[in-house]
Amino acid sequence: MKIEMGNKRQHNRLDIIGLAHIIGGASDLPLEAQILDINYHGMRVCMKEPTIGQVVAHISHFADGIDKRIDEMVRGQIIWTKKKGMWYQLGIKLAGLNPKDHSGIIAFLDKYLKLK
Repeated sequence: MKIEMGNKRQHNRLDIIGLAHIIGGASDLPLEAQILDINYHGMRVCMKEPTIGQVVAHISHFADGIDKRIDEMVRGQIIWTKKKGMWYQLGIKLAGLNPKDHSGIIAFLDKYLKLK
């Protein structure tokens, strides 16, 4: 498990509440995660249990007043983990979004990141 790296973001992120299921690390079972923020390159999630390494995230919903259903899988790498009380925040570097597989996420980010 990596220790917190501080705020070293290179790209703006959209603060959002979303739902994802993370698969990978030490478990092949999907673990529920709340998406806290996201951009084209990564996302920060909150989970009850930490995981490490390569992951697949099934993003199913963005909320926070927007209420957008998404049903897309993204691949990524856990690059940091930080314990917050009884929860864990994890930084996931996305392996790359493409229009064929991630049109819903890209359209969402195109629209709402420009409003920020």
